[in-house]
Amino acid sequence: MLDPIGDLYQYLSHDPDVTNRLGVYTGSPAIFAGKIPPDHDITDPVVVLDYPLVNLRTQTSSSINRDIQTTLRVYAQVQFTQDGASFYNTEDLQQASETIAASLITARIAVTGGILRGADVQGPIHGPTENTSLAGRLITVRWRVEEV
Repeated sequence: MLDPIGDLYQYLSHDPDVTNRLGVYTGSPAIFAGKIPPDHDITDPVVVLDYPLVNLRTQTSSSINRDIQTTLRVYAQVQFTQDGASFYNTEDLQQASETIAASLITARIAVTGGILRGADVQGPIHGPTENTSLAGRLITVRWRVEEV
């Protein structure tokens, strides 16, 4: 059985380049599946792994293939540098997002129940937030997996 969110979590949580850029939650890197726990106060960057938006299955006479697409949302506290909404620093957020995207582009990720045959990574791009004290970035990941 494929578990892309679990596999992404395992990969990201063991990549020191990524974890050095993230906050911590209960002693682990601040990487969450689906949503951020309500008791976590976001200061340093956090990552939310969204459940797959796309999971297309195709079958040939010799294999079952999946096209899986998911989004990673990265959030961090906005650091205001001057009075006014147009003056804020998102450097930590941008560095964390770029590190995650770069890590995923070159990744050799073990996929539970399959073999990763290809990956496309897009972003980071600006991601909207409901909380004006937070800034967000979106990274889209598309995997082509052959089931085993």
